[in-house]
Amino acid sequence: MLEPQDRELLHESLKPPAGYDLDYALGATYSVDLSALLAVPLAFTRHQHQDLDQEEQDPVATLDALRRNSNRMTLFCQSGRIHTPSQQNKLFQLLEDVVVEANALSDHGAFHPKTWVLRYTGTNEQVHYRFLCLSRNLTYARSWDTVLRLDGEFREDRQLAYARNHPLGDFIETLPEMAARDLDTDRQAKIETIQDELRRVDFSPPDDFEEVDFHPFGIGNRTQWPFPDRETDLMVVSPFLSKSLLNQFDPGSRNTTLISRWEELDTLAEDTLDPWDEIYTLDTAAELNPDSDPIEMPDGEEEISDEDTLKSLHAKLFIVDDGWDARVYTGSANATGAAFHQNVEFLVELKGKKRLCGTDVFLGDEDDDVSIRDLLVPYHRDEPSEKDTVAERLDDAHHDIRQAISGLELRAQIEETPREDVYRLRLEGDDIPDTLPHEPTIEIRPITLEQRAAEPLAMDAEEIATFDVSYESITSFIAIRVTVEIEGESRSESFVLNVPLNNAPTDRSQRLLRSIIRDKERFLRFLALLLGEVDAGFGHQVSQMEWEEWDSGHSVDAGNRFPLLEQLLRVLHENPEQLARIQELITDLGEGDDVEQVLPEGFDRVFDPIWAVLNEEVTDND
Repeated sequence: MLEPQDRELLHESLKPPAGYDLDYALGATYSVDLSALLAVPLAFTRHQHQDLDQEEQDPVATLDALRRNSNRMTLFCQSGRIHTPSQQNKLFQLLEDVVVEANALSDHGAFHPKTWVLRYTGTNEQVHYRFLCLSRNLTYARSWDTVLRLDGEFREDRQLAYARNHPLGDFIETLPEMAARDLDTDRQAKIETIQDELRRVDFSPPDDFEEVDFHPFGIGNRTQWPFPDRETDLMVVSPFLSKSLLNQFDPGSRNTTLISRWEELDTLAEDTLDPWDEIYTLDTAAELNPDSDPIEMPDGEEEISDEDTLKSLHAKLFIVDDGWDARVYTGSANATGAAFHQNVEFLVELKGKKRLCGTDVFLGDEDDDVSIRDLLVPYHRDEPSEKDTVAERLDDAHHDIRQAISGLELRAQIEETPREDVYRLRLEGDDIPDTLPHEPTIEIRPITLEQRAAEPLAMDAEEIATFDVSYESITSFIAIRVTVEIEGESRSESFVLNVPLNNAPTDRSQRLLRSIIRDKERFLRFLALLLGEVDAGFGHQVSQMEWEEWDSGHSVDAGNRFPLLEQLLRVLHENPEQLARIQELITDLGEGDDVEQVLPEGFDRVFDPIWAVLNEEVTDND
């Protein structure tokens, strides 16, 4: 079932099936690293030579992927849980409309699901869906997590929905209600289409399983206890625990196993753990990067996030042996009362035979080459240590302040100034309170500016901060640094809000394109990526070249000549939509001196006749 050596990278799970292209990607996560999100669109292209495991991506390839897919992506995340980037990247601009902050419907809950719904379309207009249910946020965290992938075809010929899919459809339908601000009409319409079609998708269970059920929590009445009430063998795997939730499981269960983190188990009273027959923690030898440093921010403060700084166990699993059968629940929910009674969460229930997917199979035995059991050690309680009450109070204070700031409904107004290419970015809000709890020190800035440019947040005025920014520094992503001091001990935390951006120049994406595709070499590399969609080998070779000369439709490098005209003719025949992308690229690069500095000499003599042929074919078909 689950084996430690079976690794699944997110980009592999996102890649379209053979013969399909991405139509839309709809994600949900608790927290998000913008750099990690930049890599997602690369999974939807056919840039076979791109290594998506690297945190630093080729800006030309990433720009190409974002231009194609950013309007086909929406990612919901918990308000106030966008990580402050450790490095600036002008491509973050193309994520401003992708990231939608959200809040749980419960006043005291968190938006905590980790899912992707991917809609792919084929050349025969067939619609294929993929659903990913994960335990990991969209970050570069290094921890043990799970990912479940379900694929299925949309049954357009089916009038009635699959009843088992209604909870999934309801979850998707509710996402816009949880958004911190209204979605644009195109995104709203796409979500409506997806929630409707999902109800008629025939998802196939993974190997060794026979049935699939969906369990969203925190939407409407979708908060029912999903586990059997009868006496069963039980295994719980969770990095976070609470007494209330553990006590909610049937105390009469025959054999019970609990797997968590050592430090989390130490927080629970002995009488809470006594009913559990076996308790394990992850062996420190199995921790991923156990000696790595915490995430350091540019100004030195530590980015604190309980989930995203874990280097060990982060998976959430509930396995129940039920007679001859077994049920496996996987997804975002920790074994805490908040997860099952307050938060927005998502679990998938898989049903199969106990001999194939029960608790014993999960743990493995001595006959297995490698098993989960090999990664575990029995838990023994350390001598009780004095609680760090100041640290706990700092945790609570930062949580309260983050929630309060996230609820201020900030917005950014852009104004022109007398200086060329300098704009004024005003941060405003309504009903700003005079003070925030715990009397913090708060500094605020656009993420495109360094920390030294941050301004103190003015709590007693409608205009809370003002910045003069360059054209390239206009952004809706606002970084906030909060410092709290309790009994002489202080801690700083940073996070980002995605605020409404009003009166921004309308040609920002074109200006961004010109700032990256700023010379002939980068233009040709970008072109090679488009051509690589048809001939991956050609695209790979060309993208690695140092372009030195352009001559009669061929590039020359160290004596190697590549027939560009032949490649463009192939695109005209096999994938004419790519020609439209090339024409769009040329248009967005501008006119006059701007485009002349970028387009190789003679390029128009090669491309324009082919573009004219395509337009003639379109006219004839009309």
